[in-house]
Amino acid sequence: MSRSRFGFLVSLLFRDQKMCRTSTSMAQKTTQMNKNKFLIVGLGNYDYPGTRHNIGMIFVDWLADHLNIKWTSERKLCKGYVTSCKLQDDVELILLKPKVPMNINGQSVSMTVSEFGIPVENIFIIQDELDKSLGKYAIKSSGSSRGHNGVKSVMDSLQTDEFTRIKFGIGRPDSRDSNIIARYVLSEFTPAEQQKVFQLLPTAVEYLEKQLQKASGFELELGKRIT
Repeated sequence: MSRSRFGFLVSLLFRDQKMCRTSTSMAQKTTQMNKNKFLIVGLGNYDYPGTRHNIGMIFVDWLADHLNIKWTSERKLCKGYVTSCKLQDDVELILLKPKVPMNINGQSVSMTVSEFGIPVENIFIIQDELDKSLGKYAIKSSGSSRGHNGVKSVMDSLQTDEFTRIKFGIGRPDSRDSNIIARYVLSEFTPAEQQKVFQLLPTAVEYLEKQLQKASGFELELGKRIT
């Protein structure tokens, strides 16, 4: 092999190595950026505002309003309404209200995750919970849907149950009849019940802030941004 030919091959090798290092560096940077993206999803039936089943959407609406951020018009790539804000230079909070029915909310969640490049472990699902009394909430980091069709849809669409759920209690009717339960969850809160819900929301935000700080490593001061 001639020296000129050998030199040409060596230059190609070094160029490819440099491109590989650059590509790896960009991938690492992108991965780090994505690690600091967090998705908060309010599960519900968009066309039934103010109902018990929609307490997740009530929460994200309240959060967006108190963070002074506006919802975009419906994003077809996400099948829902989206808004976002920067909590720190490197931390982005994305809120989602699916536009599709509750039992296929997962489609909207998975499309949003793909659109924004959000890690599954950075997803927080806000849902209603029949087995908790109104004014109470519980946290679950993984596991079964416990019969909640919206959560089941998210699990099916993401092919995992490894995401956090914040479960707001809505209470349960005395009857176990499925038709009565369906009517109950689709009924609107009374004014007194609404007051209980809104008293709970700031406490839930405090918990959410702690989880976001733990995951991102930043002091986010989310509560101070709430007006």
